[in-house]
Amino acid sequence: MSLKGPTNEELQLEVADLRRQLEELTTSETHCRSMFMSTKEAIVVVGPKGRILEANPALADMLGYDSRDELVNVRVPDVWLDRTSRSRVLKELRTCGYASGVEATLIKKDGSAIDILGSGTMEFDARGKIVRAIGFFHDVTERRLMQEAVRWREAKLQSIFRCSPDAIIVTDPDTVIVECNRTALKLLGCRDRSQLIGKNGLDLVCDADRPVATHNLELLNSTETRFNVDLRLRGLDGREFPGEVSASQLRDSRGSPMGLVAVMRDISERKSAEEVLRWERNRLEMVTESIGAGMAVIDRNWRIVWANGVMRRMFGDIRGELCHEALQQRDRPCADCCPAHVFETGQERMRRAWTALSADGNVYTGAQVTLPVADDSGEVRRVLQLLFPDPHGDATTGEPKTSPYVEQLLMHRLQELDRIKGELVDFVARRRTPPIVPPESWLSMDELTAYLGVKRDTVYKWIRRKEMPAHKVGWLWKFRRSEIDAWLERAQPGRPPG
Repeated sequence: MSLKGPTNEELQLEVADLRRQLEELTTSETHCRSMFMSTKEAIVVVGPKGRILEANPALADMLGYDSRDELVNVRVPDVWLDRTSRSRVLKELRTCGYASGVEATLIKKDGSAIDILGSGTMEFDARGKIVRAIGFFHDVTERRLMQEAVRWREAKLQSIFRCSPDAIIVTDPDTVIVECNRTALKLLGCRDRSQLIGKNGLDLVCDADRPVATHNLELLNSTETRFNVDLRLRGLDGREFPGEVSASQLRDSRGSPMGLVAVMRDISERKSAEEVLRWERNRLEMVTESIGAGMAVIDRNWRIVWANGVMRRMFGDIRGELCHEALQQRDRPCADCCPAHVFETGQERMRRAWTALSADGNVYTGAQVTLPVADDSGEVRRVLQLLFPDPHGDATTGEPKTSPYVEQLLMHRLQELDRIKGELVDFVARRRTPPIVPPESWLSMDELTAYLGVKRDTVYKWIRRKEMPAHKVGWLWKFRRSEIDAWLERAQPGRPPG
């Protein structure tokens, strides 16, 4: 029996086939190597003993190494310090052969930390021993920081929402209430959220003001981004009160309306203060009318900030105008300017012979008195100018003269002026700072301890014993002054309240 080997031609064909396969493998390896070196995703090959066998430039750059050769033979535990997460991923790789969604914190060469997200595979030989593990991951530190910033912002907004002293409600595009804070529940007379959630926000507005609210909502949906309006509101307990409502739209990333957020506050005290201010203004008008003289308050810029009825009847509504333009028809202050003298010296000045010219050509003669109006620091910031018209003066020529009438008028009117000067100064001060009338003012913990002259520990003891009337707003204790006063009045002499 003879053995016949492959012919020369068959050997040549086999060698050619092997060369072709080798070329294909070389091309494939070159292609894979190119991808390995150029990809932006970090790739690492780890040996069975936990040392890095291969790493691409993206990994070296991510971990702050000068080259990928520096990473070779670096131990994985030196880069991935968290032993618990490392053991969990290794167990998953040994069990399943792969792991995905791996989150870890790696240590860079300079000692700083980065967060990564990736996946990995593990290769085994025929006997089931580990040959190598390959990991693919990318840096998510910036995304993690952005997520933390978003969470912090949401937590801050939630804290503001819960602890805000103003009532806040959130509605859907149909004005149905979907969220509210505790202040809103208290303002609207609700015991819990279930009473308010699902109600239409427009139902909180009294019938008379509902058209105004609807009109502002239409503007908000069309052109405006927010509105602020005073409305008469009605709580679910039936209580009606004046309120200030500020609302703005909530929009998604595409700009589509998602609803609106409205901030409401009870302005009963402000309305009371405005009513007191109107009453005092009317009272002031009556007082200044009784003296029979024109009165004007002038600031350091020569601008008239207030004028009484007598002055307005003589010269028209001159509030906001320059005094030399309104009273003398001049384009600059007079050479012998009484307000300028009072601003410089702080002393009142009297001019017995005085002439003024109105815009419609009327000439008024008489006497003029200019008084300083000082602020709380004693600085003269405004002057009060009084004009006593003389019906016996020569209004035809505008010639000022001193008549017996003016002498008698000055003596009598200056006596009356002393009586109302203090009231007028108070009025000017109120125009700078409107009066606040707090019939139901609230006290903080510090204000209460100062009001009662006790320590905070004493107040907390009274609260724990439920002896003192107190209200908790968020994390803060608030106290209604009227309730505290009534509680003190109920206390027996010689014994502490409670």
